[in-house]
Amino acid sequence: MRLRTLLDLPELQLELLSGEPELNRPIQSVMTTDLPDPSRYLHGGELVLTGMVWRRNPEDSASFVKALADAGVCALAAGDGISGEIPIDLRAACRERGLPLLRVPADIAFTTVTEEVVRRLSPVRADDITDFLGRHRYLVSASMTSEGEGLGAVLDLVRQQLSMRCWVLSPTGQEIAANGSALPEEVKAKALRHYLSGKRLPYPLPAQAMTVLSAGDPTQPRLANWLMICDSDVTQWEPQHHLLAHELTALVEAERRRLDGTREAKRVAARDLVKMVTADADPTELAYQLKLTGLPADETLVVAAVQLDGGLARSILEDLLCRLPAAVAVLDQTAFAIVAGEPEVLRQAINQAANLAPALAHSPLRIGVSGPATGASGLRGAVDEARHACAMAGMSREPVAIIGEDELTSHMMLLAAVPDGVRRAFRDRLLGPLLEYDRVHRADLVPTLRAFLAYSGSWTKCAEVLHVHVNTLRYRIQRIEQMTGRDLGKLDARVDLFLALALAGNP
Repeated sequence: MRLRTLLDLPELQLELLSGEPELNRPIQSVMTTDLPDPSRYLHGGELVLTGMVWRRNPEDSASFVKALADAGVCALAAGDGISGEIPIDLRAACRERGLPLLRVPADIAFTTVTEEVVRRLSPVRADDITDFLGRHRYLVSASMTSEGEGLGAVLDLVRQQLSMRCWVLSPTGQEIAANGSALPEEVKAKALRHYLSGKRLPYPLPAQAMTVLSAGDPTQPRLANWLMICDSDVTQWEPQHHLLAHELTALVEAERRRLDGTREAKRVAARDLVKMVTADADPTELAYQLKLTGLPADETLVVAAVQLDGGLARSILEDLLCRLPAAVAVLDQTAFAIVAGEPEVLRQAINQAANLAPALAHSPLRIGVSGPATGASGLRGAVDEARHACAMAGMSREPVAIIGEDELTSHMMLLAAVPDGVRRAFRDRLLGPLLEYDRVHRADLVPTLRAFLAYSGSWTKCAEVLHVHVNTLRYRIQRIEQMTGRDLGKLDARVDLFLALALAGNP
């Protein structure tokens, strides 16, 4: 247990008076004393509680603090139980020795602080909870708990017995369960980044005195599992706490599998719905199937299409849309989601996919979102829009590419409809010589071409942006024309090269 963790416990109301740079110090034990020199009873790493009875005059503070610092204690927590004021001389002595000083409020008993620390450090209590978790995991695996009940109850028990806060998250950052207040967004983002980037787990977050753990099947990609964050530093764990973490994460995985199983019936209905839509089924039949999936037949519907290598597109969509009325199914290696609501609501949920970028360096996630459709009759058009938008997203070089209805009217829509082989041949024929020349000579012909077209062929503006002389720019454009066989003074040549650059993606 680290000093930072103790200060974060709201029920203790401890106030840090000095020693902020030392908040990551580990607390090994707790001791209450009012001896003028308690050094013979100290072994190092203690949180020392004192009522300051030893203080007869200001000079006593220096000798008392020296004894603590020389013994290597973790911190001093002081309070007189009456005013709660800490003498200036004691504050000064702690600052001089680099010893963290905490103020204990007058209405908080030392026994309350002691019990909290002991509870956190107790390996016996951790053993008891570990045994309980093992039994509870068996019950969850046997489907003997109701949905969502078991995991929340167990996390509450961990908080009550060990004063350890835990958060279970999905890979997109959705909070599955927790036993504490909301996790700060910056901490969540940091934990997700470490988890998804493949770092070895458990992974400590020293600045927050927290630990990131994988709560899933180690043989599966992390995108398919959940993660858990606890406000306890793994570098300070005893063997019993490692066993506790193992049982707790195993319980979380059992709950994830159970929840996944409960979705199967809805998936079958959703798959039938998507098949009916793509087969141009009668709107009356579609309306009935929509009701079977729990969606309205006469309200606004929006469609999302997702592609990702490895068969994880469906689980990611289900994760992103877990709080929206949605039907998710896979058809022809594309996951589709039909969602009740306005496009803005769907887009807001879909945008959370950006959290997955660290795990997608070699397998990009492509997402297309349709415009709104009114009821069953407009579903076929929305599915086609989402599919085309997804194809457009596939042309991006970003790890997560999301294309919405606003982009469906651009030239990229036409390019997305062209077969992959034709697109590659067109791009390579025009840009291949330039890319190879830049690689061999470390030149900038392709960036020059981008800038020249972006500024509509303005020699002055383009040269200014590239920080080159106009004559240098003219030489580069001449080389580009020679190597591509295109006259950049003509509109059709500019269009050809513009489209080739679009196919090449962002630099």
